[in-house]
Amino acid sequence: MAEYLIDYNRGIDTNPGTIAAPWQNLSKLASLTLNNGDTVWLANDSHWFLSARYAFGTVAGTKRLPVTIARRDTGGGGNAYPTITYNLTITANQWTYSAPNNAWTYDAGFLPGLMAWIELGGSRLAMYQEAALPLASVDGCWTKSGNTIYLYAPSTVDPTTYYGGIVWSPSDKAPINFSNDGGYLVIDGLKFTRTGTGVIAYADTAGTREIVIRNCRSYDTGPLVFANTNTAGDMRVTVEDCVGERTSAAFVHLQDVGGVGMGPYTVQRNRFRTCGLGFPQGAIYLQVRGAPGKVLYNDIADAKYGTPLQLNDGCCIYTEIGASEVLVAGNYLHDSICAMQDNSGRTTTWTGNIVENCWNAMKCTDESNNNATNHTFINNTIIGAGSPDPVPQYTNKPGGNGWWAYETTSPVMQLNIRNNLFKAHPQAIGIGPAIETPASASGTIDNNWWSGFSDGAQSYTGGAPSPTPTNLSSRDPAPYLNEDGSLPALIPIGGIPMPNPLRN
Repeated sequence: MAEYLIDYNRGIDTNPGTIAAPWQNLSKLASLTLNNGDTVWLANDSHWFLSARYAFGTVAGTKRLPVTIARRDTGGGGNAYPTITYNLTITANQWTYSAPNNAWTYDAGFLPGLMAWIELGGSRLAMYQEAALPLASVDGCWTKSGNTIYLYAPSTVDPTTYYGGIVWSPSDKAPINFSNDGGYLVIDGLKFTRTGTGVIAYADTAGTREIVIRNCRSYDTGPLVFANTNTAGDMRVTVEDCVGERTSAAFVHLQDVGGVGMGPYTVQRNRFRTCGLGFPQGAIYLQVRGAPGKVLYNDIADAKYGTPLQLNDGCCIYTEIGASEVLVAGNYLHDSICAMQDNSGRTTTWTGNIVENCWNAMKCTDESNNNATNHTFINNTIIGAGSPDPVPQYTNKPGGNGWWAYETTSPVMQLNIRNNLFKAHPQAIGIGPAIETPASASGTIDNNWWSGFSDGAQSYTGGAPSPTPTNLSSRDPAPYLNEDGSLPALIPIGGIPMPNPLRN
């Protein structure tokens, strides 16, 4: 089992890459053959500024003897992380002015449909808004179409000159790429800033790949991790104990385009803030068609951004397109547009979650995919549903519900909504029912408590699920803090003791 060290401050690329004589640059990763149990250490007081991405060479590894990329304390201390920045510069001569679009264009060369972020004059991407063409004559207006980025600047001054420098990074590129057949890779304790994506993992051929990303940090980036399968293989992903702030898309984006290839996945004990600044993918975005998954004990807040037309705008946890055997449990989701959403999933279970001050607690939608939807929503605590809209662009959107379903098609939506506590925000605007279901829905809605919603003594609209609900109204949710302000290990949700997500 070999050990390597990459240390930007003390390394030299002509060294052997040992602990005593480290390399300097991450480009060495591409030439490595990593076998079972090998470790590549990154010095925790190093910062690499990249303009090229590096794929691994050959990666082996098993669950018992994984290949590991991890931080090593070489003088930075326990709170220091090896940091990777990856972005590209757009020079003045690379822009072309388009009068019909009132915009300057740049052929970015990234995959259509994946988000790029742009930093203008050193200001974060949060300053800008995606807009329809032609662009308004407002600084920071931009959009994309296919491979082309459109950015406003006066017709007489190119954007690089006008804004004083522009860098960008596409979300289909990352400083670390894992796309080999087979292998078990652990990435532990790295920090990503101003990158399109931190880690990309692909699986398109036969073989099992497993990647674990833990204890990582992500700031001003696209996704922390983007994992994709198109045709075959078995890609298994775990993301745990990570922290992220200010992302242009989802922090975790798992995508199974071809409907095969994604194995079991787990996203747990992460803390994410301010997500979906450039595209409304929220914090955890799961386009997984068949593999079972778990989303457990995450603390997510401030998902308020994106394009209003998207179904998943401002969403903390989003599952879609045939999601099957997904368990979402014990999460604390707060101060966002929508805490949870399932779009066209087959079988999902949402239990033991605490939702606080979100416009919608749960949306269940169907994009006419005719999936046999079966949704279980039990033992959740919803506090402050329909909270005053934090972003003006959403004031005309439907919302202000605890549990809300719409656009369902054949076959009918099967529901099991029981033992939940719903309490509306005292300043809610346009508050709707605590539970609103489509006329075609069937299943069980039973033993839910709610107060402050528009429906009074009725918890749902549309078709009456069977058996007839025996819900209770005007009941306050159980407290989730002790009298002294401390956090209990368990809280009574619907009368059942459940783990308290606030402790994680």
